[in-house]
Amino acid sequence: QKLWFDALKDDWKNTKDITITKKIWAHRRGFFSFRIRQYGLNKKNYKKYLSDYDYFWLNRINNSYQKQINDKTTYRYIMEPFKEYIPQYFFSVIRRNGQVELIAMPDCPEDIESNINGVIKLLKRRQNLAFKASAGTHGDGFYCLAYDDNNFLINDKVCTEEEIKKLINSIKSFYIITDFLYMHDELRKIYDKTVNTVRVMVINKHGYDPKIMQTYIRIGSSKTGYTDNVGYGGICAMIDIETGEIYNPEVINNHVFYKCPVHPDSGVLIEGAVPCWESTCKLVLDVSRYLCELEYLGFDVAITDKGVKILEINIHQDLHKVADHTDEIKDFYKEKIEQK
Repeated sequence: QKLWFDALKDDWKNTKDITITKKIWAHRRGFFSFRIRQYGLNKKNYKKYLSDYDYFWLNRINNSYQKQINDKTTYRYIMEPFKEYIPQYFFSVIRRNGQVELIAMPDCPEDIESNINGVIKLLKRRQNLAFKASAGTHGDGFYCLAYDDNNFLINDKVCTEEEIKKLINSIKSFYIITDFLYMHDELRKIYDKTVNTVRVMVINKHGYDPKIMQTYIRIGSSKTGYTDNVGYGGICAMIDIETGEIYNPEVINNHVFYKCPVHPDSGVLIEGAVPCWESTCKLVLDVSRYLCELEYLGFDVAITDKGVKILEINIHQDLHKVADHTDEIKDFYKEKIEQK
């Protein structure tokens, strides 16, 4: 409820180009006012869409077993049987009694000590590391730590060793340090500065019969930095579930989607098939059966030259492609709303 009321306040404040009358009309029907433009909402069609109010009401669809994947640290241990299909986890970084502590995780080499000097030693060895929040959304708080030609870098900006140590010591929440993934050559042709993750929505109502319901790829741009967040200026393109073909690439501007057939930075057509698509779908379904207590999962998958890697599994997913939801997805939401 608090999340919903906070979001309503933001909508009142940040949508100055929408009249008060239209805002009230949208809010009374459970929508943020910018959905009027985004979905083309009117009194005849608004019931076709999952409302923002219902989306907040559904938070969370999954039961208490969501703790298995709600933060990336626990996720690593839960996913031990599938460890070859997830990033390597080197350190958990926590603040305890006012001090930052580093705890070695399963993939940390035995000769690397559990302290900041150990991080520097590992960084020099591996050249790149990912430093990110253990529980976060939209890629917020993500840093690429790099060491190249005797230079240290944070998100491509040259820095000193002390600045990297200062960054790690500055954290106020839980963080992790993992390997930094590089995308498949075919995807790198479109844009090579981000991982360009694939989102796979799975519904697994009975625990043994998971079904892939929606798939799309997010592609970064010069506006998104090291993330591929669509809300920050990235591109979203749908993926055909059967073939892996990319289609209908779009960007969002002022909450409205616009066609974007060519990447704005690279000038490359956004098309073709996602590599390793068949094995990606099989892996996602296998993991869903393994996590059989969870019936609603949002996989973030990186397709790399070394194979498929599941970066994380979301317990509640963004709505930005709600206009493309099938009747089967809508019926699932309706059932859960009624049950709750």
